Amino acid sequence: MEQIIIAGMATAMVVGFLVELLDSFINPRFIKMILTIPTSLGALWLLGITGYPLVVFTLAAGFFSTAVLHILNRATTVANVITRR
Repeated sequence: MEQIIIAGMATAMVVGFLVELLDSFINPRFIKMILTIPTSLGALWLLGITGYPLVVFTLAAGFFSTAVLHILNRATTVANVITRR
């Protein structure tokens, strides 16, 4: 289970970096769609996971990475406070 979280966070960081680097050339949604699964597969393979668990863990890490990227890139509202005297 911890391999999924580690690979998902690594995938989110790499894909997030590539989105920021290439967003003026390529649509960020397209970059996330194309690179999330192969990057999570590579991260899990580097962690030493092979065989059938690699397939299942890749999809789980890809989902976790997508969820992390969605939470990190969510728009936030900042309230402007006017001080009156």
